[in-house]
Amino acid sequence: MHAVDTQRAAYTLTLRGPRVRYGPGTARTDLTAELDRLHARRVLLVATTRARTAHQDVLAPVDGRIAGHVPTVRRHVPAEDARAAASLARDIEADLLLSLGGGSATGTAKAVAVETGLPIVALPTTYAGSEMTPIYGITEDGVKRTARSDRALPTTVVLDPELTADLPPELARTSAVNALAHATSGVFAAGHSPLTDLLAAGATRLLADGLQRTARADLTQGAQLAGTVLAHAGSSAHHTACHILGGAFDLPHAETHAALLPHTLAFLQQDRPDRAAALGVPDVAAMVSTLLDDVGASVRLREIGLDQARLGLAAELLASGVPDLDQARAAALVKEAW
Repeated sequence: MHAVDTQRAAYTLTLRGPRVRYGPGTARTDLTAELDRLHARRVLLVATTRARTAHQDVLAPVDGRIAGHVPTVRRHVPAEDARAAASLARDIEADLLLSLGGGSATGTAKAVAVETGLPIVALPTTYAGSEMTPIYGITEDGVKRTARSDRALPTTVVLDPELTADLPPELARTSAVNALAHATSGVFAAGHSPLTDLLAAGATRLLADGLQRTARADLTQGAQLAGTVLAHAGSSAHHTACHILGGAFDLPHAETHAALLPHTLAFLQQDRPDRAAALGVPDVAAMVSTLLDDVGASVRLREIGLDQARLGLAAELLASGVPDLDQARAAALVKEAW
């Protein structure tokens, strides 16, 4: 008879996720079949005009079904954008939302889906990983509020590494670091489990290797795993800090993750030093900091729009919004990241 390991913490886990169609070229070859499967005939496209033009070869086979287009896709999803897009969806009697782009396009489609109940087919062109989660956020009056809804979880995700081929190298790196944040901070999240820890470790390896070798397939699959970690383990203090500062100061999302990640991981690891072992490293904050330096992905808050005069306010916002982060530690974190 085998002994029971009583040292493992109890957990509750409900698995949920979108249908995923992965492979190079799948966006061109599989999209029509997926829309047929969902009986979609009046599609609302959520994509910048630039993204629509850049990926016209992907959209051409379904162009006759696109009944409307939401070209206004902004970071942190301003509430007025979400309302306008939902109104358009109703006006054209859309039966499906097709998001094409990074996290902002996916996030806008999610906000519309929560309001209208329409299904989403997501074609991610970055490594944000938002398409794998039921988490959405809307910003109003400088405050970004996030929530979860089954309506926000895409019905299908078409993961095609070729869609990331035209990402500028700098944006590709920061987007991959965004995904790395989901994985590395996920082992500290309240909802982590043995399964999410394994996914986090796998995602971290794929993303680290992908960043070092500029391997789009590794980065795409690593982002998928990392998004799955975020969906099931939940957000950590790192994500809370990014949403607070991003919404308050309109900072770019992926770059904010890159600027804060080594410092928020150090904070999280200080309180839970045992959790780094889930990733197979003794010091996850040091590992991430070294990786970012090595691949040219290190970012400072001063480089992405946070003025020095606002550091005090930034620290106050973090201290009031991030659990267990007092004013002194918040001030130190912001100063180190700046």
